[in-house]
Amino acid sequence: MFKLGFVSNVQLQELKRVEALVRDRFALDAQDLILVSELRARQEGFPELHTQILFWEGGGTRYRCVIFLPVSQVGVEDLPLAWAKGAFKDTGQSDCC
Repeated sequence: MFKLGFVSNVQLQELKRVEALVRDRFALDAQDLILVSELRARQEGFPELHTQILFWEGGGTRYRCVIFLPVSQVGVEDLPLAWAKGAFKDTGQSDCC
């Protein structure tokens, strides 16, 4: 978990909470890297805040998903199902969001 100077302790706890949900949902090992970020929308029509989740599995495969909720509102029910993980493999190509 990376902590930036402007992240409050409350928000840091929320980021850690979502990280734990992701680790559990996808059965990731302790050494697998997870990055949870709350971002502001850059395109009109999207919610003001959304949560981006990146994680890398041991083999180096990177996955990315965006949840259109602030990190404080993300729950386990908002995460993709584990069996759908392949659908959000991150190829590095840009997309709409």
